[in-house]
Amino acid sequence: GLVISRRGKFGGYVLARAADGISFAEIIRLVDGPLALTPCVSRTAFRRCEDCRDLASCALREALLRARDATASVLEGYSLADAVAGAGAELIET
Repeated sequence: GLVISRRGKFGGYVLARAADGISFAEIIRLVDGPLALTPCVSRTAFRRCEDCRDLASCALREALLRARDATASVLEGYSLADAVAGAGAELIET
């Protein structure tokens, strides 16, 4: 759902939606999978870690949940349009 293809002489690939509606989080999830560092803190692909005895008593889980939330917050708030605007400003300055 990110790109569509067009056939013919002037064909190719174009964005399926506006660039400001496509977040980096969405792209990363499609290409690399969940944003979480471990599966036990993933919102989209949760599963218990192989060596986990109890989710509630895991010493690392709280830190990993916070890391996932912070990462998702940044990447959800940054769109392709933001990247293009930033790159354009950088090119003009040089």
